[in-house]
Amino acid sequence: MSASGPPQIDWRTAEVSHAGTMTVTLKGELPRGWRKRFAGVVALLDPNSDRWGEITLHKGTLTVAGVREGYETDLRHLLESTLMQVNADLDSGQEHDDGDADEDDQVAQADARMTDTFRGFGSTSAAGDA
Repeated sequence: MSASGPPQIDWRTAEVSHAGTMTVTLKGELPRGWRKRFAGVVALLDPNSDRWGEITLHKGTLTVAGVREGYETDLRHLLESTLMQVNADLDSGQEHDDGDADEDDQVAQADARMTDTFRGFGSTSAAGDA
């Protein structure tokens, strides 16, 4: 990635207009595969929100339709969490092209992380069983 670091939300550029449409720009270069992964993570973390509408990314600008007043902090948490996850997912794979092999590698990495997490539950419950 460039010296600018991973993509981050530049909250100083946030603006709400048109009856609750929020736009905010991202700073930093978007590596190959970033937009696709962003859309996937948003779909997983926020499948049916009634607090805001569709979240889109176009040319380095995030747009969130239909943001309801009072949910600004929740939306910020969702967007920041999404960026953290996407940046972590793509951190080691940023130099690969966006082909099936890269996607398979990401799936394998996610599987390994989830396996470690689930196995960690075993050590926690074993300690409680003692």
